[in-house]
Amino acid sequence: MAGEAEGRESSIERREYFRVRDVLPIIVQRIEDMAGKKSRVLSGYYSGLGNSRCAEDPPDGIVSPRLWKVLCDINSKLDLILDKLSGKTEETANAQVKEVSLSVSGLNISTEDEFSVGDLVEVKIFLPLHPPVWVVVYGNVTRITEISSREHEVAVHFNEVEDEVRDTLSYYTIKRQREIIMKQRSHDVE
Repeated sequence: MAGEAEGRESSIERREYFRVRDVLPIIVQRIEDMAGKKSRVLSGYYSGLGNSRCAEDPPDGIVSPRLWKVLCDINSKLDLILDKLSGKTEETANAQVKEVSLSVSGLNISTEDEFSVGDLVEVKIFLPLHPPVWVVVYGNVTRITEISSREHEVAVHFNEVEDEVRDTLSYYTIKRQREIIMKQRSHDVE
């Protein structure tokens, strides 16, 4: 009897963390090795605030050169703020918005990209927190399920997640789970 109970317990999947389904900008790409790579949170404003995207000279002498320079600086800073709020950087420009099932320990995602079980992948996920951040984690493909001839569901288990990343993912999944529960409760009340 004890052997049967242990067998049933081992066949039951145990989750260590909350899992939440959401639609997020994400990049999943195969990498060769983890040498020198650590999970991290991409945050902070960009350098180069002094780089102006305006023309050197004011148009047709209508505006004083000094005012023109101030306006160009303001425009440049506003562009950087808007880029920051949207999470756009060179590193994350090719993200696709996809439905994911996310937890601190891994994710499931549907993709047309070809992966094999055991592949090492880099995953960049945009989390709409305050302020919004990109999280970069590394992991191994643990399962592939064919959805159609072109699309597969890929399960990734994260490896060696740094504390800051673990805290950020944990905070986001709990916050998102709470939002989903509150939405369901308000829907049930109506």
